Amino acid sequence: MSELHCEKYTILPSEGNRSRKKVKTPSKAGKCKTQQHCSVTDPTRSRKREQEKNKPKSMSVKYYVKRRDGLMVNVCRQSFMNILGVKKDRILNVVKRYKESDEIPKERRGGDRTKGKNNTKRAAIKEFVESLKCIESHYCHYCRSKTFSRIYLPAELNIRKLWRMFNNTVDKDLQVKESFFRYFFTRKYNVGLGTPKTDMCSTCLQFQDQIKKSLDINTKNRLMAQQRAHKIRAKCFYELLKEVHADNEVVTSSFDCQKNLALPKIADQAAYFSMQLNFYHFAIVQGTSKGKISPTSVNSYVWTELDHQRGSNEIA
Repeated sequence: MSELHCEKYTILPSEGNRSRKKVKTPSKAGKCKTQQHCSVTDPTRSRKREQEKNKPKSMSVKYYVKRRDGLMVNVCRQSFMNILGVKKDRILNVVKRYKESDEIPKERRGGDRTKGKNNTKRAAIKEFVESLKCIESHYCHYCRSKTFSRIYLPAELNIRKLWRMFNNTVDKDLQVKESFFRYFFTRKYNVGLGTPKTDMCSTCLQFQDQIKKSLDINTKNRLMAQQRAHKIRAKCFYELLKEVHADNEVVTSSFDCQKNLALPKIADQAAYFSMQLNFYHFAIVQGTSKGKISPTSVNSYVWTELDHQRGSNEIA
């Protein structure tokens, strides 16, 4: 940047970014930049304007820049503008606002203008989601255990149905769009829709975790080979269960507990949020999957949680 020439004010050689850095560096005096480098006063005299549209000045501004020895030197506006790298209107707007209200205007460019706009809606969605009841997982209690962070909702629900349920339960001013509800639901909560994968083989899960954590290629290949052999043995075992023995020397029996049935099983929203009664079913089937099933080969035991619990001791 070339040197600036002015007859009225002290001429300072332009130093580019170094002078600009000096102006922007905070002063130990504790004053703001307007007080450090600008002086605002009323005009000492009013001049007649050649054109009526030109209004008289409402203020007189003096600009100062600090020299290397620390002395503040009065400079012209053009020098001040070139040092800061800003235009005239920006400087005058800041100075005018400071003269009128004795405050520096706040920065309004950029930033998040809608951060706190929807806090009440987010709080309403949070209260609604946390009031939902998770279903009991098959053979385990993922939803009731505090050691698992993921919960599961009934399979007949989805995000759109939950969004409609939310809008029907809140006031009109708290209703939201589906995209807003979906974003909050998927980002803030670890909720699964449907039946989780449970009652899996412990050996298979152990192999999966070891393979995932292993960094050595040889160790990983060995674990993968062991996992493949384990699955082949399991497949052969189930093939043996399917075989039908005509001589009746081998008797095959299967027993299982059906998934808990929450009663009443209706689509009414009031029934969903009310206390429901669990219905248990334990079945023993004699025969293979290829054989015919008859009433004589199936034994079913049904009861509710009012009669007994569904634990291993009760079933045994």
